[in-house]
Amino acid sequence: MSKDANDVRVKRKKQWKTGAVDAKNRNTSYNANASAAKGSQGVLLTCDRSKEKQTIRDALNLLNEAADRYFGSKESTECTSTASPLSSVQATLDAEVQELRSNAKKRVTGRFTPLDTGVKGVILLKCVHTTVSVEALIIRFFEELEESKEIPSRFINRLIPLEKIGHASINEIQQTAKELIQKRGYHKSASPIEYCVEVKRRNCTHIKSMDVINACVSEMDPLHKVNLTKPSVVIMIEIFRTTFGMSVVTTYHQHKRYNVRSIIDPPDVPKP
Repeated sequence: MSKDANDVRVKRKKQWKTGAVDAKNRNTSYNANASAAKGSQGVLLTCDRSKEKQTIRDALNLLNEAADRYFGSKESTECTSTASPLSSVQATLDAEVQELRSNAKKRVTGRFTPLDTGVKGVILLKCVHTTVSVEALIIRFFEELEESKEIPSRFINRLIPLEKIGHASINEIQQTAKELIQKRGYHKSASPIEYCVEVKRRNCTHIKSMDVINACVSEMDPLHKVNLTKPSVVIMIEIFRTTFGMSVVTTYHQHKRYNVRSIIDPPDVPKP
C-alpha cells in the first residue's frame, strides 16, 4: 500500500474518532443531562462551539457573583455558632474543609449547575437556589452591562432567563404557558397589551414552532394584540432536543435578545 493511501486511511480514522472524543470532553463539564432540570428555573448559555468548558467557568463566576450582590451571599444566611471563640474558629475551619471535599466530590458549582443540552455551544445552567429569581438576576446583570460595556469573557454570547423548564411536548408547553401567563394576569386583563411568541428550536424535529405559538396564544386574553415588531411582552420558548424552557419577559428587545455581544459591540447603524 502506498504512503499516500496510508495517510488517507489514518486521517479518516482520526476523523471517525473525533466525534466520540469531542462528546467525552464536552460531557466532563456537565453534572447531568438537561432533562434533570424539569420543574426548575435556569439560564440558557450560548457560546462559540468548542469553547463550552471555558464559557461555563466564566458564566458560573459571573452569575454567582451577581447573585451574591443582588440576593445576598450564601454565607450571610448561615447561622452563627454560640460556642467559645477558639472552638468556634476550629469548628468553622473543619466545616469549610469538609464542605470543600464534599463539593469536590459532588461537583458543586454554587447557585447554578451546568447541564448538557445535547447541542454544541448551548448549555443549560440550572438554578439550584429557590431564593434566586433568574429573571430578576438576568435583568439586573444586563442593566449593569449596559452601563459598563464590559464582560470578563470572550466566548459568552447569550444569557437567556428561563423561568420554568420542562419536557418538550405541546401539552406541557401549553400548561407552562398557562401558569406563567396567569401569574402575570395576562389571561384576563382590563387593559390590552401587545405581545409576541418567540420560539427557538435546536436539534428538535418532533415539535412544530407554529403549534407552540398557537398553544401559547390560546392562553392569552383575546383583548391583547400580537405585535411582531415592538411588543411590550414576549413569551419566550427555547427548545433543545427533548427539553424546553419558558419565560414571559418585558425586556427581550431592550436587552438585545439577551445577547451580550450585541450590547458590548453593537452593529454599526448605516447613515441615512
